[in-house]
Amino acid sequence: MLNFIILLLALGLCFNSIAQQSSVTTGGLLENSNGSVSFSVGQVIYSNKEISSARENQGVQQPYFALVELEDKLLDAGITVFPNPTNTIVYIRSKDFNLFQADYRVFSPDGRLLKYGQLDYDNKINLSEMSPGCYVLKIDHSDGYKSLNIIKY
Repeated sequence: MLNFIILLLALGLCFNSIAQQSSVTTGGLLENSNGSVSFSVGQVIYSNKEISSARENQGVQQPYFALVELEDKLLDAGITVFPNPTNTIVYIRSKDFNLFQADYRVFSPDGRLLKYGQLDYDNKINLSEMSPGCYVLKIDHSDGYKSLNIIKY
């Protein structure tokens, strides 16, 4: 019986398995009373394949995320953002509201404020200085707010 236990321990040490492994520059764990999230930033090893109409980033996690907010003034005003995904500029349109001088904020998936301002007469936001990734755009209007996901490539 002792030999069997030693054999199992030896096999366990030899066949150590790792589910996912990646070389990253940093990462961490954020926790508060509402929950926690672990993250990694700056994956070092990946490859890009690009054709005229699409780009594929192998080895880079590109998560789907959803923003959930609990406020009482949610705008359901047919607000759209286009083009989405984008490389430089996004335009915001609304069927029901004039968005001139509405405040906007762009957040990273972990909630950091990256850009803010007021919409001008053509309701556009320049994202050219931002890195490719997923972002959350929050439009604040006097009648409420609307949060939308934006993908920058």
